[in-house]
Amino acid sequence: MNDRERLRQRFNRVFANWTIELPGDAMSPGIVWLIVQQGWTIWTRLDIGADDGREHLDYYAMHRMTNDRHVRLYADGGEEGLPAIAESYGIPQGATETERKALEAKYFEENRAVHELLEAKGFVMTDQAHASARVNRYLQTHPDRRAMDRPSLPRITPKPHSGDEPFKVEGKPLDFTLRDYWRWSASDLLSNVQRGVLAEFLVATALELTEKPREEWAGFDLEVSGRGTVEVKSAAYIQSWKQKGYSKISFDIARRKSSWNPETGKTDRWESPRRGANAYVFCLLKHKCQKTIDPLNVDQWSFYVVSRSKLDCSEWGQKENIGLNSLSSLTRSTPYRQLKSKVLRALGRGTEDNSS
Repeated sequence: MNDRERLRQRFNRVFANWTIELPGDAMSPGIVWLIVQQGWTIWTRLDIGADDGREHLDYYAMHRMTNDRHVRLYADGGEEGLPAIAESYGIPQGATETERKALEAKYFEENRAVHELLEAKGFVMTDQAHASARVNRYLQTHPDRRAMDRPSLPRITPKPHSGDEPFKVEGKPLDFTLRDYWRWSASDLLSNVQRGVLAEFLVATALELTEKPREEWAGFDLEVSGRGTVEVKSAAYIQSWKQKGYSKISFDIARRKSSWNPETGKTDRWESPRRGANAYVFCLLKHKCQKTIDPLNVDQWSFYVVSRSKLDCSEWGQKENIGLNSLSSLTRSTPYRQLKSKVLRALGRGTEDNSS
């Protein structure tokens, strides 16, 4: 196996959980390769070191659920962290307004410098990148300059639709409705995106929280009035695409230093990384037979409830991901009909026992 193939396989192992693989065509010196898949936007480039003559593979990876990664891989197993866009910056307690502004100016100055470095390398942000990547890059490199003539654009709160609403042209209804759009856009319930939304819906139904439509950009998935917030994660062995084998079960539990606030239209930032929800529900579509898998059959799902405090205090408190065996050591699977009481118990105590 030559060095380029070793580099390619090292990259593939990093993103194996998302079945993302770098093709052989990307492994030519100076070639910038863009991957937009499973919510990731990833640029790669193979180069030869000017000083040591060693081949290396640089990649820059963005995903809305984690920090940006800028890494250099070497065929011998070496790895080097490179400058990446910072997600947020810390403000010391008691900082003056002048100090706050200075920290903000330094944050955007350093991020713009990294942005220019990436563009010089060929890692250019284009319309092909994931929408969340484009939004985050803009927010992290452009300070908020409020123009006097900026229109007032308050938050739009979504309202439930019945599905019978028609599309219109020139004020006249067309022969298709919103339900037709839903059928067209959301029928692949085994895809990562739709499966994740379906998992949120199942938890929302258990908690009787379906009167209010789902919010795409909230810092958490569900809120139980007076009790706390809930984050829902999903995984499955079977995907809708052709697979070489069952997918490895892994859930994202990364802590963040910021969270988008749809009420203010700004990113809330914290000095130290933390998890934003009070309780987590990990939803596993556990069925392993392609012929009979049915995400609408709730018996084919397993649900695991863990409070934030229990997760933070566990040996996985500093980790970004947790596997099924590790999760099972923290809590037992909860039947759907007992999900509400288990979540409320987690929210009420900040921790929960291991009884089902």
